[in-house]
Amino acid sequence: MMAVPNTARGVWLLLLLLPLSIATAPVKSVQYVDIVEDSWENFTCDYDADLDSPGIRELALFLLDNCSATVPSPIPADPEKSSAAIIYLGDITGRNKNYRKIFGTESDGPFFNDQHRTASQVLHLRSGDLGSEARRISVSAGPQANGKCLVCAQSRENYAYSETRRARVRTLRRPSVWLSVNRTKLNPSDALQVRQNDSLTVSCNVAGNGTLSARLLRDGVVLREGQKEARLELAKAQPSDSGFYRCEGSSNLEPLRQRNLHFAATNCSLLVKFAPKFEVDEIVRYTPVGQEESIQVKIRAYPEPQLACRADPPEAGANNNAPTRLMSYDQANYYAQYRLVYSNLDRVRNFTRINCMATNEVGQSRLEIELTALAPKPTITSDNKTSWWNSYHLTWQHYVNASIDSYRILIVYLQPNGSALNTTEASFAPEAKRGPVAMVSSEEKLGQRRHNGVVFNLLPEAAHDISLKSCNRHGCSEFSRPVRVRTVAQSHTTFNDPNNPKYRRPLNMASLGPAAPSWSLPLALLATSLVRRLTED
Repeated sequence: MMAVPNTARGVWLLLLLLPLSIATAPVKSVQYVDIVEDSWENFTCDYDADLDSPGIRELALFLLDNCSATVPSPIPADPEKSSAAIIYLGDITGRNKNYRKIFGTESDGPFFNDQHRTASQVLHLRSGDLGSEARRISVSAGPQANGKCLVCAQSRENYAYSETRRARVRTLRRPSVWLSVNRTKLNPSDALQVRQNDSLTVSCNVAGNGTLSARLLRDGVVLREGQKEARLELAKAQPSDSGFYRCEGSSNLEPLRQRNLHFAATNCSLLVKFAPKFEVDEIVRYTPVGQEESIQVKIRAYPEPQLACRADPPEAGANNNAPTRLMSYDQANYYAQYRLVYSNLDRVRNFTRINCMATNEVGQSRLEIELTALAPKPTITSDNKTSWWNSYHLTWQHYVNASIDSYRILIVYLQPNGSALNTTEASFAPEAKRGPVAMVSSEEKLGQRRHNGVVFNLLPEAAHDISLKSCNRHGCSEFSRPVRVRTVAQSHTTFNDPNNPKYRRPLNMASLGPAAPSWSLPLALLATSLVRRLTED
């Protein structure tokens, strides 16, 4: 007869002591326990001292395939044939080495049959509090555990187990979210780059249990919302579509909300590549011949642009192909700043033209810069209101470094129907105190020279279109855009602004018309005014 090892005899002896069936005991009604997938939850097994007359103090937790199954008895010695179980050994079984071997461990304390491959994929358990009457056992369930039963049992005499609690497992999944562009799933914190005018579909997707909500945000602003998916269609992606995209998903399941596991989010950045664009279409600097100019050029582009400039004509001198210098590139706003240094050296035409080309992998853009010694075109900054019939306060400005020898004023006297009655043009010096325009003040501010003067010899209760141009030895500019001024009715108090008494002339109230102008007003205009006054009287 073949000898049986001592260890094997101990195991068989233990199995013989186990009853063939579970001792009958009152079984509680089936409950439900919610376990969030891959999260640890506490499951309580109550200890009943009345059932433990021998004082074994042993609890067991079994995972059964369904809630109609019973706890196996005896427990199979082969772990591969047993259901997932955790045994809290009491005073008797804890000292039985053969008993411990059945559950595949030699250590003291609780034993978990983690050798059962299928069971370990379904439910993971770890020991809880052994010192209290109720044992809290931490469990973590996968999706396969959904619908199975957790059964608490307590050891009685002769190693029999009496069931004390039974609960059906409901495995819940916390929301999972992901971003996709044109159906391609992105990894968290991806930086996606596309070209301007590309067609894009940006989607925020949510999966999980319960009613799911999705939100797609860009730079903190909600773009789209929906159930399970929030989708943004971009027919032609533009630089304004670049930004930090965020996908947020949530579930309405109360067990998830109670555990603060109802929400999930992921992020990515989207960069739309676009061709360079200069901040201005052209730059004009009124620069005397031979003077050097330092010019800053701002270009918006992604990726960073390269700038090349060339002066025309080549006779402009040694700086014809002067290098451009990159001052900075703002990664957040996609702006590049370059500095150019050129001189106006063309003594024949009095201007130098600089052609610049900004290029990146998406495209290119051109900019024309002109350094010119010609007189600048003024801009009238005063409004069309006056409180006087004979005079009007005129203000204008132009580049501060422009060379000005004189100004020319153009006044178009208008009839009531808006047609021109007569036109007068005259010159005056930048510092003139008398004449068609008497200069009051001049100042420099923000790179502009600002002038203030008084225009005389207007007609009462009439509309006038007034415009200016400037001249120097190289030539004159075009006339500025006119301002339309309407004067008030003639009286002894509205001849001229009393704040400018040095320009005020006494009015002879006995006269039938306005005072004779100090500069050449056409006779036809004076006659028209006289007839008008006689008719009104």
